[in-house]
Amino acid sequence: MTDELETKLRRLLNTAIRFVFGLRRDARMLPYQRTLGWLTPLSRRNYFVAVQIHRVLRQGRPAYLQDMLTRRPPMDRALRSSARDVLSVPFADRETYKRGFVVWGSRFWNDLPASLTNIQSTPAFKIALKRYLLNQLGQELAQ
Repeated sequence: MTDELETKLRRLLNTAIRFVFGLRRDARMLPYQRTLGWLTPLSRRNYFVAVQIHRVLRQGRPAYLQDMLTRRPPMDRALRSSARDVLSVPFADRETYKRGFVVWGSRFWNDLPASLTNIQSTPAFKIALKRYLLNQLGQELAQ
């Protein structure tokens, strides 16, 4: 998704929030967005990509995606990340490839905390991931 399309979707989301709550154009959207439990378009994309990667790593399906995602081999020395699934991120020299499922998803998965990536159950992972993304949204906008 291009940055321009991301901006358009974000504005559309803000318009919907304003409509639902009857807000003025200059009102802050974050408190209302959190009340509704709505993620930004980028956060929604990250959510669905992470859920799909979780399914691939835990259930092994679909097989064609499992073939595309490669786990990074464990290192000799003990690290905090050694107890979790870390994916190798393929080299991407084009912006389109960087935004593809394998590169984008691998980077996002590796950035997630181990407490999330170690969850075995998909429904529990979905709930924890959404909570994490809503908290991240609040932290990003507060800075």
